[in-house]
Amino acid sequence: IFSTPAHVQTIEALVGDRFKLVTSTFPLDNPEKGGVPTGGNSAVMLTQDKQKQDAAWKYMKWVTGPEAQNVIVRITGYLPTNKLATGPEFLAPYYAEHPNVKTASLQAERSLPWAGYPGGDSVRIWRTQRDIIGTVMRGEVTPEAGLKQIVEQTNALMK
Repeated sequence: IFSTPAHVQTIEALVGDRFKLVTSTFPLDNPEKGGVPTGGNSAVMLTQDKQKQDAAWKYMKWVTGPEAQNVIVRITGYLPTNKLATGPEFLAPYYAEHPNVKTASLQAERSLPWAGYPGGDSVRIWRTQRDIIGTVMRGEVTPEAGLKQIVEQTNALMK
């Protein structure tokens, strides 16, 4: 299964005790140069009113802080936006109980901005990669063969 970290807890509940479900960090062809794109979270302030700006800024600082991230990550399964949130006072005990949810946080050092591929065919590339990952997950090809296919087909689609 290749999906968002937001689905981990739902999938775990669906699997139950039927088999052991294990998550893994995203495979990289070149760990020295590669990374994992992240995205989906932002905080935007649009008001010109000083009082509302102060209130919005106070909220933004809180929601991106470790206390709020502790709550948000437990609900969403997403990567915390604050490294302090992974500490012993916040998510560390939760991650110890839910190692599959922890996987997203293990990729923090490998995170890159979410960006399209050169050539303007990003959606086709993402779908191709998704389909290849699906063949690996179904056991139709080995992880090594799948990685080779992803690299070759991605490079071909970027030309």
